[in-house]
Amino acid sequence: MFTKTKTIPTDIYRVQEDFDRQGALAFSREQAPSAYLAVMLELQDRIADATTLVAAMATAKEPGYLSHAAGQLCALQELWDSLETRRIEASKIQ
Repeated sequence: MFTKTKTIPTDIYRVQEDFDRQGALAFSREQAPSAYLAVMLELQDRIADATTLVAAMATAKEPGYLSHAAGQLCALQELWDSLETRRIEASKIQ
């Protein structure tokens, strides 16, 4: 049996000491920078894929697959919620 391994990213983004993480997210949803929008669209697509997988009958027949797919969906939704919450909070402050 062959298994496909996936590399775990070990590199990190480096920022200047004066980088304002909260200020960088201080924009309205309608005025999102292109880079943020591209990331959120990718996340949105993966959430839709995970939702479809969780709802699939074939997945429901395999408890391990269902558990994995549901966990992935939950993690993606939590990331979405976290980013949107931070953006909304930053927009109110700025």
